[in-house]
Amino acid sequence: MKKFSTFVTEAEAIAEAKLPPKNAIFDSSANNEILKDIIKRQGNLPGYGLKKVNGKPDDAEIYGDKYFACQGPMGKDPVSALTALGYGVLPFPDGSTFSKGTTTWVITKEFNKEILGTHFINKYNPSNSLETKWLTPERMGVATNEPLDIKNIVKRSTDAINNNKMLTNEVREKLLHCLKVVQDRGNNYFKGGKSQAKLPKKHKTYVIDLVNVGLTNSELTTISKDFGEVLTAIWAIRNIGFTHINFPSNPAEPLVDFYGVAMGGKMEYPVSVKSGSGASTSMKNLTVPIVKMLKDKKFRDMFTKREIQIINEYLELITQEDTMSGIIKLNQLLKTPGMEALEDALDFKGNSMTASKMENWLQGKDSEMLIGKRGLLTKFYEATNSYPEDDTWKAYDKGRLKVGGVGVLVGPLGMSLIGIMNDNEEIKGTLTKCARSIILLQMNVDVKAKNMSFRRGKFKDFMFHFSWGGGSTNPHRNKFGFKAETFK
Repeated sequence: MKKFSTFVTEAEAIAEAKLPPKNAIFDSSANNEILKDIIKRQGNLPGYGLKKVNGKPDDAEIYGDKYFACQGPMGKDPVSALTALGYGVLPFPDGSTFSKGTTTWVITKEFNKEILGTHFINKYNPSNSLETKWLTPERMGVATNEPLDIKNIVKRSTDAINNNKMLTNEVREKLLHCLKVVQDRGNNYFKGGKSQAKLPKKHKTYVIDLVNVGLTNSELTTISKDFGEVLTAIWAIRNIGFTHINFPSNPAEPLVDFYGVAMGGKMEYPVSVKSGSGASTSMKNLTVPIVKMLKDKKFRDMFTKREIQIINEYLELITQEDTMSGIIKLNQLLKTPGMEALEDALDFKGNSMTASKMENWLQGKDSEMLIGKRGLLTKFYEATNSYPEDDTWKAYDKGRLKVGGVGVLVGPLGMSLIGIMNDNEEIKGTLTKCARSIILLQMNVDVKAKNMSFRRGKFKDFMFHFSWGGGSTNPHRNKFGFKAETFK
């Protein structure tokens, strides 16, 4: 375990008692009860959860024969925060911690005449005091599935910010300032630069000056990503002509972040919000609503038989399977050069070509055998024109790559597949048509230390391309997605 490097004075300031009450219960049930209590008393904020801890307590009479722990962000002063929640707080024995970069505390509290105890790990990060999902429309209380005007959105968001006990004063000030400036049309000016000068007004980037209150880049990124939807909605009312905004009550609704209401409520325009340059959108977020909408004859008649075939055979396939299986099957369906070369190298194909079979084939084969002078995979990498980096091969030889190193095969297949699909006008054109048929408007919001920028564009003006955030080291993690080719 790691020694404490911070909060030493707080630990020393705690009462002289070194051990929790003798009758305190430290077990799984107590751990769960305490976690539920903390989450509820912290306003059901995300970021809290159970923590599995290895090892056995030195004092089994007090803590039992195994450790139980929960974790979450408790700010700069976890002792005061936990004490305010009614807990007795002691430093972990010898000032150690269960997790690097955190602090661990022994906490106890009476529940129904029983004293329950556990170990609490404070996940507070000095470089980012904001937890992901603290600032979403759901947390701001605006995801009501009903049209809200600007006054209502601002009031609900302001109340939510002020009631969030975990926000620092600096962050709270920044958030409230952002709410204020996006309401004022006079704060807007166009971003400069030659590329911007060439764009029509409707595609230009609007910039709003902000007061730098000393937040870190990580905190600003979180504000942009999570709070950006609310800020964009307010800005859109002031600058685009929407009278109200309807935030879906289902946060997982594919593609749509909110609906801009206009024409006295007669029209609702679906809007997608992206943070910064715009991350890739999961293909599932596109295929799920498209497949559902295709059941309607009027909508289906907008697509040719070939386009519907592409949706069913290509676009939906890659979202139905796990990432690696989808990459393998789509390569097989398209009969890509990379897959043909791999089938020759491994000497199996069809249903026998699975990630598990690839992993078995790789066993006992080092990088020299695979990519050396007479490497077994030389033709495969030439066919995909995608090569794992030297550091990846070093990790492969040391057995440090996950899933048996199968990424050295699936990674290049995935990267080459992206290029093949983007070069196929039928497939890429169908992707673009699908996206344009669901979303009217995409807006990009980017919050930085000195300014906040907004950029909008209609989906009918965009082309779309396939993207993938995976590779040879993590072929199983990131799903295939797509991005809009937007104006810069």
